[in-house]
Amino acid sequence: MADILQKESGLKGLSGLSGDIREIRAAAENGHNGAIRALGVFRHRLIQLLGSMAASLRGVDVLALTGGIGEHDLQLQEELRQALSWWGDFDVIVVPADEEGMIARLCRRHSTPNNSSECTAGSAAIG
Repeated sequence: MADILQKESGLKGLSGLSGDIREIRAAAENGHNGAIRALGVFRHRLIQLLGSMAASLRGVDVLALTGGIGEHDLQLQEELRQALSWWGDFDVIVVPADEEGMIARLCRRHSTPNNSSECTAGSAAIG
């Protein structure tokens, strides 16, 4: 069950193809129904969550996008600008992801001269 939830659901489960948004976009452009459905659900859910956050914050000045999809999917960035135009004036910024750098900074912050434990790339350094 865990394997199904971790590896076979989400975009891959909806599209029946892949969890890679680039592959799903390409298939949707060729008329693949599963890919079209996956993109629609992904966009709907994202806009729904952003709308609820905007309501909780009583407005938004900046939408920061990061990670694989947020950072590299220019089409999604434009779709969000259009779908969220009801927010009024707001900026969309892209923040490059730096997971490895964050792990290194957290390891450095939490290490002391008396601490013999080491942080490695696989360490859970957040805490």
